[in-house]
Amino acid sequence: MAWMGCAMGISAQEYLHINSPAGELCYPLEEIDRITIEDAVSLTDKMEKDENITLFTSALKATGIDKRLTLDVDYNYEASQYPRYHYKFDYSYESAIASPYKMSAFTLFVETDEVLRNKYGVTDLEELKALAKRIYDSTYPADAGLYDDDVTHPKNPLYRFVAYHILTRDILSLDHLTGRRFNIEGEIGTIGIREEKMNPIDWYQTLLPNTLMKCEILTVEKWVGGNSTLNNYYLNRRWDDKYQIRGSEVSESQHETEVANGRYFYADDLVAFTQDVREKVQNMLIRMDVSTIFPELTSLGIRLNGNPLRHETQADEEFKYGKNYYFPNGSLDGLKVNHHGEVVYRRSCISNCVHQGDDMIAFGDYDIEIKLPPVPFSGEWQIRLGYYVTDTRGVAQIYLDGEKQGEPIDFRISLDDESLLGSSFHEKDYYDLTIEEKAAEQKLLKENGFYRGPAGVYYGFGRYQFETLANTPRRVLCQTYMNSSVEHTLRIQSTQKSLTGYNNEFMLDYIELVPKSVYNVPEGEMESDL
Repeated sequence: MAWMGCAMGISAQEYLHINSPAGELCYPLEEIDRITIEDAVSLTDKMEKDENITLFTSALKATGIDKRLTLDVDYNYEASQYPRYHYKFDYSYESAIASPYKMSAFTLFVETDEVLRNKYGVTDLEELKALAKRIYDSTYPADAGLYDDDVTHPKNPLYRFVAYHILTRDILSLDHLTGRRFNIEGEIGTIGIREEKMNPIDWYQTLLPNTLMKCEILTVEKWVGGNSTLNNYYLNRRWDDKYQIRGSEVSESQHETEVANGRYFYADDLVAFTQDVREKVQNMLIRMDVSTIFPELTSLGIRLNGNPLRHETQADEEFKYGKNYYFPNGSLDGLKVNHHGEVVYRRSCISNCVHQGDDMIAFGDYDIEIKLPPVPFSGEWQIRLGYYVTDTRGVAQIYLDGEKQGEPIDFRISLDDESLLGSSFHEKDYYDLTIEEKAAEQKLLKENGFYRGPAGVYYGFGRYQFETLANTPRRVLCQTYMNSSVEHTLRIQSTQKSLTGYNNEFMLDYIELVPKSVYNVPEGEMESDL
């Protein structure tokens, strides 16, 4: 079923609660008859009424992409048929409910007419076509001139220009663009991120095939250059010792933009997959919280839900502080479950020893496949997994695109294991090591497929820094050539059979896509510890 919102500007979640056969009513009964198909208002309808973005909206319609921006709901999926799932994770008794719906929605970042006119001299659709051609003929030179006459072709420059502005998920607000922000007695921060050391960053796939968009909020003062503003949100920005690329600042629209199939925000500069974005901005370590890989977790408000200061237990039958979810096979695009166990999303909590406070866990004799995010350019890449070590993790075989990657990996090994650093592991005095000592240690760990956790990540109100802990490593799953023009899949298969529940689980916390330019450092030097 596809439907495109309503005149009341309700969210996708609210629309679904009203219209799903198994749903709950979010509005009083007397108001429901006002929500009719005749009142339907789509995201495009809203944008057409915004006089600030007439150029982009005309391009959206000319390419036909506006017809793709529908709220698609699969009513063949019935969450009510799936019982509550009780499980034991490490030391904690918890439970989860089935993912409520299967649906899609969108978020757009749009340059205003003023930005296009003042910064790029674009005042009409033909000039916008010319701008798009200059950008995308360079980014995709093999297609230059082949599709110029058909703006509805997916490889046409204008089509690509519009498609890259669109995320395939509903970002509920700018505060949801990166990790979970909190305000505790006036102290503002992001769960799991040391904001004084590292800008909170998330990466999302766009409607332009095999492309990512880098989204971040500026929190590190030394990186606030290029006429930018602390605590504001930016797209495709890279401001460091190597590159100074400001990117686009995004802000709330001046109009009510929330409808059932998504929303849009303003951008103060060009949003495009340029050569600089591909080869400079995104030529870096790409760290993605696993929950950001699956668009529905964002669109349905699953990611980052609940009270991050309170931990859920099995006794909390009403989910007083927030909900954990599991995903019956087929209910989550990009996740294939090849075993009889469950995959659970554990909601974000500041006491969880994981990146951004949330994680996903596969239980039982796990065998799962994940559609990986795309790499921005073809070449040799590492794929790393960040996780928390316990005795319940077990051993798993890794496959990339169906090809076995080395021998099975034991995920129960921490950095102070005798096979790695043993008693020489530095914890409290890690910061006292010299750069040379840190580089030597990193070299030894890399030779065994390990890294310390990132220096910009913590848990427990900042008291526990991942780079100082033995049980928060990063593990290299594989290192291989990856083609940027095709989709890649990662399969994780338990090699310990006949173990279930508490005795066998696999943590998916965050995945890193790392180009050779990052990990191939000269002898005696070390990669950034962030």
